[in-house]
Amino acid sequence: MNFRHVAALAGFAAASQLLQAAPAMATSIATDRHSTDLVAQLLGDAKLARLALIRNDTAMATKDIDGAVAARAKLVQIADVNGKSTVVQIYTELDENAALSSNFTAPERVPNQTRAGHIKALETTYFAIDLDKARTRLDAAQRAVRNNDNHSAEASLAAIRSDLVRGNNAVDVPLLAARRELALAQGAIRSDRIGPASADLKDASGSLESYSSVGHSAAAHQLAADIQASMRIHSQSASSMSTKIDGWWASVKAWFSHA
Repeated sequence: MNFRHVAALAGFAAASQLLQAAPAMATSIATDRHSTDLVAQLLGDAKLARLALIRNDTAMATKDIDGAVAARAKLVQIADVNGKSTVVQIYTELDENAALSSNFTAPERVPNQTRAGHIKALETTYFAIDLDKARTRLDAAQRAVRNNDNHSAEASLAAIRSDLVRGNNAVDVPLLAARRELALAQGAIRSDRIGPASADLKDASGSLESYSSVGHSAAAHQLAADIQASMRIHSQSASSMSTKIDGWWASVKAWFSHA
């Protein structure tokens, strides 16, 4: 399957140089999607365990807590492989099963005071889970269940949701839009939906242009141009385009204030 548009190979060299600059980019979205799925599993199992405790079904609660513990252990392995800290970012746009919908309002917004003193809604631009805190909560829940203290176990499990790390930075709002649009484009490419992928990439380029006025000006402007140029390539494989999107995704997420 070919990704067809009208012109020739303008911008191809710039996009290739961008990819070569970060050798780990090729698996970026896949890895982030996998870790996001594991976060969804951890939070989902913790929620199921709480419901089981409310029913006084300690056997099922124990099973669900064990499931959350296993998901956390896998997240630690991913974090270690990638050389990251135990705070793992959550990419809600990569949650294909919408399993996080009960844990996040999309988009979550908080009050923000502008320089002129006006109050406006500011979208949460960063979500993450602290795996050390999650382990503390899960260990406490396991001990409480063994001690027949269902109330304390439920409280510990509920705290996992409260411990999620959040960040709100006005500068990152157009960057978040670009990241989401790149994720949509990648999903469309995977489904052989060329038209939607093209539209999503155009939106991502526009969001990066907006971001270039407030952060990483030259690099963001160049990345927006690279995306536009790649869309004009006459013929290239879906896998080639997918690899490029991975590279753009890696650049975008590295620019976030909390990255």
